[in-house]
Amino acid sequence: MGNQVRNTGVSLPRILLGALLVAPLLLMVPASADYGPGQDARLDALQQAADQGSVHDQALLGNLYLHGTGVPRDYEKALLWSGRAARRGGVLAQHDLGHMYYHGLGVPRDYQRAAHWHRLAAEQGFGPSQLGMSVLYATGKGVSKDYVLAHKWSDLAAAHMTRANGAVERASERRDAAIRYRDAVAVHMTSEQIAEARRLAEEWQPRVVQ
Repeated sequence: MGNQVRNTGVSLPRILLGALLVAPLLLMVPASADYGPGQDARLDALQQAADQGSVHDQALLGNLYLHGTGVPRDYEKALLWSGRAARRGGVLAQHDLGHMYYHGLGVPRDYQRAAHWHRLAAEQGFGPSQLGMSVLYATGKGVSKDYVLAHKWSDLAAAHMTRANGAVERASERRDAAIRYRDAVAVHMTSEQIAEARRLAEEWQPRVVQ
């Protein structure tokens, strides 16, 4: 189905402004406070597990370096550990690589690579990356602009924000923001396009990583 924007009198900058507002808030998933200052023993155990090949711990270690939680912020180490975990299907790591490439953190800004990594995490049901894909499709960054897919991904994001790295205390805030962004996209769509987006969201199934 074509994705021509209907003439609603609402300008495209509304979507662009929405992207600017939600990107810093929702695309960044900080690690658990359990690894804050004074948790050297936990950090040592995490490093050891990451060295031994644990995807979960590699992803978490990369996230700590990305946000400077319990360790000095180090984008090179964040890229190293997140990259190892992401290539083995680690959803948090895939999300973090998407975040780094979207914002140009320690790497050249590259929206196509951001879309690649966010898509992998989004397909596994990771809410922040699903919203990331919505922003990318709505703004045409790294992918062809497509409001139907933007609506689909923000709709899914609203349902999956509770998976945002256990950040339950922000789940409601994240979910509400995803809904607001979905509704901002919908203003630029026909009723047929909205119905198509809803159908795609209802039929969506998460990709299972072996």
